[in-house]
Amino acid sequence: QILLHIKEPDSDVESLVFTVAGKISLAGMNNYGVGICCNTVLFLNFNVRGLAEDFIVRKVLQQKSLADALSFMRSIPHASGQNYVLGDPGRVTDLECSSSQVSEVPMMTDSNRLWHTNHPLLNHDTSSWDAMWSRGERENPEVIRQLKGRLTTYNRFNALKREVEADLPLDVRRAVEILSDHT
Repeated sequence: QILLHIKEPDSDVESLVFTVAGKISLAGMNNYGVGICCNTVLFLNFNVRGLAEDFIVRKVLQQKSLADALSFMRSIPHASGQNYVLGDPGRVTDLECSSSQVSEVPMMTDSNRLWHTNHPLLNHDTSSWDAMWSRGERENPEVIRQLKGRLTTYNRFNALKREVEADLPLDVRRAVEILSDHT
């Protein structure tokens, strides 16, 4: 794991980018308070001509506001199904992006909290995944049944929902506790 301190040339924008060996970004925040993190949503359609998530994160961190970041996110073709949580000092939002759709997921509760795992909540651009499952169910239903049994995204989402909606303060200690629960 590594934390990069990036100073943009010919700009006053600086960012701290968390990543791992072999990747140029995973998540980060800049000196204007624009932040981004992401996770894969495998079910969403991909685009071989789209911009990869590494480059999207880096470009978002060059923006000076959430509005500018959202404008960028809606203007590009996305290479893969991703969920992006973006924010600035005024607001946080959640985007599910696929090859042909950018869907803004509303806050889940009145508490202005959001959570996401690896399945789409709002974006319905899943035709490639649907076709693959359908073909698999025709040609090898046992393998598909086993794969579906191993998908944990829905269980993890429900566990997060239960914990985040609990009537407890949500602070760093509580976040560590929630994310440490492997049941």
